[in-house]
Amino acid sequence: MSNTIEDNEVDLLIVGAGPAGMASALQARELGIQTLVVDEKGQPGGQIYAGHHGSPDFDRSFLGKDYAKGRSLIDAFMASDCRRMFKSLVWDISQDGHACMSDGSQTSFVLARHVILASGALERAFPFEGWTLPGVMTAGGAQILLKTAGIVPSHPVVLAGSGPLLLLLATQFLACGVPVSAVLDTTPASNWRRATPFLAGFLSSRLAAKGAAMLLRLRASGIPVLGRVTQIRAIGNGKIETVEYRHEGQIGRLQAETLIVHQGIEPETRLARVANANHAWDARTRSWLPACDEFGRTSIPHISVAGDGRAILGADAAPATGRIAAIDAAFALGRIDRDTRQRLSDPLFKELRRLGKPRKFIDALFSPFPGLYDNLNDSTLVCRCEEIPAARIREEARRSSADINSVKSRLRCGMGPCQGRFCETTVRELLLRTAVPSCQEVGQLRIRPPIKPVGVEEIISLGVKEIPPESRIPLEPRA
Repeated sequence: MSNTIEDNEVDLLIVGAGPAGMASALQARELGIQTLVVDEKGQPGGQIYAGHHGSPDFDRSFLGKDYAKGRSLIDAFMASDCRRMFKSLVWDISQDGHACMSDGSQTSFVLARHVILASGALERAFPFEGWTLPGVMTAGGAQILLKTAGIVPSHPVVLAGSGPLLLLLATQFLACGVPVSAVLDTTPASNWRRATPFLAGFLSSRLAAKGAAMLLRLRASGIPVLGRVTQIRAIGNGKIETVEYRHEGQIGRLQAETLIVHQGIEPETRLARVANANHAWDARTRSWLPACDEFGRTSIPHISVAGDGRAILGADAAPATGRIAAIDAAFALGRIDRDTRQRLSDPLFKELRRLGKPRKFIDALFSPFPGLYDNLNDSTLVCRCEEIPAARIREEARRSSADINSVKSRLRCGMGPCQGRFCETTVRELLLRTAVPSCQEVGQLRIRPPIKPVGVEEIISLGVKEIPPESRIPLEPRA
């Protein structure tokens, strides 16, 4: 479908075409709501179902049944009559529903009577010595290459960090012949103790059987899975050559040209923040979450949040949250009454409660642990965009007991192209460990539009019908 809008108004704007966004669009169309779905990628599916549509054709069976079941949702979404804009970035949303969208060459506007943000999640960045070396990448990035293009490393790989995605990726690599040297699990013993009260609910779910099967397969293949690992380092001259770690009091080293790291995910909330929706600090996940009611409605009445952008619930739960948000949007738009909203939503709420039981164990086991940032070297880069090391952030905190936005204004952390995606969490944790007593005092990084880089000419031309060629200024790339 063409990346154009015939008019500049729409009943419902959905940002994101992952599981939550697609399910939301399908539900909205069932209720007769005019719907526009916008996604940065060139195809639907989000991170979890990337590659199902419009990618090179190759055998993806090794990705497993959970990945395969996304196909039916994508097919239904693409067969629906909702309007779709791919390769388009929504980079600003105002409180009155105006959204700015860029397709890479021009920006267009749309006025939405209701907005559902289904932007998904981000991997939680965690700096360590050598994390900027070529050859170090995140598990999410490795999976995108695998799903969309079938690209995998040809040399031994080390996977390190915490979270079920590491085990999943290791088994997927194993299935397609990638040599895996080891899985270094950094989950601390304290997390296991916190998770124990929720173990019964987890053991009765299919997730437990799936996790056990992955571990057994890795161990049967002779791949070491080392628990309670600390002090990961990537060492090399110009690229990674060695992974160093501490395990059971001993220093271990593995030769590797690729180190894949992961420390869980956190909601992507930048559009909600741009719109100034209220957020609340969640101590369990150590992140700021949009303040929503049970339907996903934020403090701005016509903006809702669905999927992992609201709270990390997983791919199975995301479609239910998307449908609930769409049903509530229909109510907000006057298409259904309150009783109908409740009748349609109740089965979905029941499904979410069922899916939530095993999640309690997973969330406790893989929750962010404070020690992750305790031993961060002063010389390690925290803000990669502006090249700010940990020492400068600690120094700023001691000098002024600054909140996170003061640090941003003085050191430029969070002002680069990533808009804080790689540094916000670490800056906050360093401030807490150095001088600032509480997360409320540290605050939440203030996000300004555009939430991702947009061409200067697009910004200039927003109020101009056309810029004459002779008026265009060639821009030099920043050193």
